[in-house]
Formats: sequence, C-alpha cells, structure tokens
Amino acid sequence: MQLELEFSRRQYRKAVRRISRRIYQRLRRTGRIRGRMPTNREYERLLAECFPQIVKEDWSRYMQITGKAAFSADGVEEEEARFCWRIYQEIMKEK
Repeated sequence: MQLELEFSRRQYRKAVRRISRRIYQRLRRTGRIRGRMPTNREYERLLAECFPQIVKEDWSRYMQITGKAAFSADGVEEEEARFCWRIYQEIMKEK
C-alpha cells in the first residue's frame, strides 16, 4: 500500500496529503460533496456529520494537520501523520 511505503520512508507530508485526498474522494463518491469545493469550516462540519464516531475536536486537529501538509513550509511530524492515519483507518472500517 502506498501509504505504508510513505510512512516507512518518513514521507509524512505526502502520507497526510494522500489520506486527505482519499477521505475527500470518499465523500464525493458517496454524494456528500457535489459541485463547488466547500470552505474549510463547511468541510470540517461535513466530516463531523458523516463520521460521527470521530469526535469534533479530532476533526479540528485533522484539519490543522492537513492544512499544514498542504500549505505550510513546516514539515509534518510522525505523530501528526499517525493521528491522521488512525482517523483514516476508523473511517475505512465502515466500507
């Protein structure tokens, strides 16, 4: 799996970005996102609604980490990437 390879190579920014894309794509496939891209606030609210097993505070932290991975010059720490990975795994249990 590509994510595991990125973790083993310590490419945490890439891993977080991949996780973010996969969660977003899942919402598009299920029809929860249509048309325009939601704002960050709308997207965070949508994540909390669609995946209530993840507490809202964790979604806030997830949004901060994915924003950092996408836009910041700072690197993503291993612990941050693993946090996002745990959320992703929890979501994928529902398939």
